[in-house]
Amino acid sequence: MRKIDLTSKGKGINARRWDVVVLGSGRPGLFAAARFTTLGFRVLVLEEKTPATDDVLIREPFFFGSPNGSPLDKALTACGIGRLERRGLENTELTYQVLTEKVRIDVGKPMRCASDWVAYGISERGESEDLVRELDIAGRAEAEALTTQNIVRSARRGTSSRFKPSTGIRGLPSTVRNVGAELERFFQAQLEIFATDPATLAPEIKSRILGRALSTGGYFSTPGVSLVEMVRKRISKVLGEFRETKGPFELVSAAGHPGILLKERDEALMGRVLLINTPAGHLGRCLKEWDLPVPKGLVEKPLPDFRYHTLYFHVPKEKIPEALHPRAILDSRRLPRAVAISAFPSKKNDKYVNLTAQLLTKMDTDAQNISVVVEEEIQRFFSFSSRYLESVGHTTQNTWDRPFDIETERNQQNWPNPIQIRVQRRQPIYALPTHGLDGLGAEGEAVLGWRAAEVIAPRP
Repeated sequence: MRKIDLTSKGKGINARRWDVVVLGSGRPGLFAAARFTTLGFRVLVLEEKTPATDDVLIREPFFFGSPNGSPLDKALTACGIGRLERRGLENTELTYQVLTEKVRIDVGKPMRCASDWVAYGISERGESEDLVRELDIAGRAEAEALTTQNIVRSARRGTSSRFKPSTGIRGLPSTVRNVGAELERFFQAQLEIFATDPATLAPEIKSRILGRALSTGGYFSTPGVSLVEMVRKRISKVLGEFRETKGPFELVSAAGHPGILLKERDEALMGRVLLINTPAGHLGRCLKEWDLPVPKGLVEKPLPDFRYHTLYFHVPKEKIPEALHPRAILDSRRLPRAVAISAFPSKKNDKYVNLTAQLLTKMDTDAQNISVVVEEEIQRFFSFSSRYLESVGHTTQNTWDRPFDIETERNQQNWPNPIQIRVQRRQPIYALPTHGLDGLGAEGEAVLGWRAAEVIAPRP
């Protein structure tokens, strides 16, 4: 990592300083930036210029837990986003629906879910009630663990856990491991929405994914309101700012502080802490392609194996059946994995809804081909509106700032083991490796950013 001298005159470098510089627009770093501001630190979030075709709803997570009492709720509170700032975010008894060619299961209150299993003949009544009760209890235990245990490790002195150990039974209830084929597929579809490889998930993560949906869900009912924008507004309102960059940049240090040197205008953006908020493999690749030094901690970092592929539609509101929940999981044998469907009220026209269809795909999957396959399957399932689906396109990828790409790193210990966030031993440079919380979605990203900010906050 090249050292630069910002004290000498005539160097031609214009320098600006913050307490923390966050590199990238991913959700974990946004939550970290918001938490830094509540701790009184000045924060800069540097992003690659977002393509105009990327509507904010494309960046919105499918499901993010109950607005009340969940890990996400506690993360929002810690980040200074109170009840007034959450206007438009509603608490719903029904979290989402799981749709197949044979069933439509309402997932929400435990006994409601159990009743649907019985009604569709995929489980007996007594068995169903016992199963959802155990899953609900297990999911709550994992929620407590997420918010009370130290989930990150920075390898910096004085950053040991400040949180009490979790109590109660942990992991996946044994009853979930011994269910019939149809119920097993029902659970598998939910895991596929959130996890790159459900088979490798820790039992604790499986338990949280399946159990958290049995409480209540969160849904934005006000047009234009979203989780991403909510956090961004908080950052901009208090001690934070956003800047965009188009060209190459270099990671540098000056007087022991890390930062970014923008090559197109010889401007240094320095911080007491630098937080990498994008897949480290992409950042290292870009630096190498720009023929710039790659810091030791980024050398040989693997590129992500998965990405979220999103399709975006406009649909007349009258063509959406009242029985269809704004969040649904479509499980079809014709698709490589389950698809998450979200409906949002349109900001431009109150007679329409915006519909997103999102699934995890391998990086080498042909984007155009998967778009055609998913759209055909949605039209087949939702014949009520197939003639009215107006496609708006799918996600456009940036060069290095790629929040839709999902890090996967083999031989990496995942939660409930602490996640290593230190990148440079000699420099205060950190990263937010989301593969450590693979499967926990926006809830895991929020807690990761919140806790990481508390661990690596600059010292007075």
